[in-house]
Amino acid sequence: MERTPSACAMQWSIDLEKGLRSNKPGKSTRAILDIGPRLEWWSRESNLHAAEYKIFGLTPGEDKLFANAVLLSLADAFRSGDKQMKLCIVKIFLSELKQRRRLRSEGRKDEGILSKDNLDSCSELLTRIKIVFDSGNDEERALALALFGFWAHIAKDSADVRYLILSSLVSTHILEAKASLFAGGCFSELADDFAYVFLEMLGGLLTSSETPRAIRLAGAHAFAKMQCSILLADKAHKTGMKLIRESAEEDFSMVMLVSLSKIAFKWTSLIPIQMELLLSFMNKERGLSLQAMALKCLCFILAKGMYHFPASSNMTLKLLGLINQSDFPPALHFEALKAFCKIQFHAQSSSLFSPSSYKLSSSEYYPQLSQRGFSLFMY
Repeated sequence: MERTPSACAMQWSIDLEKGLRSNKPGKSTRAILDIGPRLEWWSRESNLHAAEYKIFGLTPGEDKLFANAVLLSLADAFRSGDKQMKLCIVKIFLSELKQRRRLRSEGRKDEGILSKDNLDSCSELLTRIKIVFDSGNDEERALALALFGFWAHIAKDSADVRYLILSSLVSTHILEAKASLFAGGCFSELADDFAYVFLEMLGGLLTSSETPRAIRLAGAHAFAKMQCSILLADKAHKTGMKLIRESAEEDFSMVMLVSLSKIAFKWTSLIPIQMELLLSFMNKERGLSLQAMALKCLCFILAKGMYHFPASSNMTLKLLGLINQSDFPPALHFEALKAFCKIQFHAQSSSLFSPSSYKLSSSEYYPQLSQRGFSLFMY
């Protein structure tokens, strides 16, 4: 029988320690990068059956012991290592976070070897990272905040870590402030009480004229994480709509459209409001880039499928306007046509569509489609 990650854990722990203690150039960073894929494999297959303990001669709890040992070794390396080692550790845990999110989207609920049930050393891990934050430069503080974000599921209840994240939002160092926005977003996905405080501070930060552009964009990205509960999502959506309507920055508006669409996608009751917002951006006064982004967000929401969109002459005419817009890229013409057809399908399937409810009949709509649009659709 092929050895499982838990059966390999002792050797992996030994290999990591030997690599970290080596004086050979690059050996320590290589050991860190090697343990990354192993941690991901271990997280995917972290649960052992009683038979596996017997087959591999393992003592119950031995795998957890070595999991704690490996993670503490990495935390120690982050605390005492050079910049390259810190970057490598951040890299492997970023990859591990992406895997956990992917598994979560597929229905898995546990956090693998990084779950609180498997870790006896949560406080020690957080303490080691906090030392780097307290004593490091702005780049090291940013890396520490990133790790706190990756480990949000074990750090979200720590008052000290919460304070570090919130206080760093107003940092004058761009890297630190951006990292705090990322970490705050990760915490907001899991902790509703933290998210409300974070949202209040985020709204004030994005309203201030003194906030740098890079922070405004990172803050707009963070809005997408405000979906822990319907009450939070509703408040975040209203705040975001106010910000986007008051902003004259195209790039900020584009990012915020995406974030608000992600919130609406999670909570169906917000979809009609989001649809109206997207429609308001589908006109030439907004510029080609904003029109294109609004269309992409509309297609993203339509992909939800379960929501039956009410027939809307305004929406249909907006899409027809995009289809007939000569300077619109062909690929976006095609997206507009797909959205148009999908909306009509939803309307008909829910018995809400009725040509008589429009000022124009359906036979009057279709001649408005450009010849170019029809050829793209047929292709």
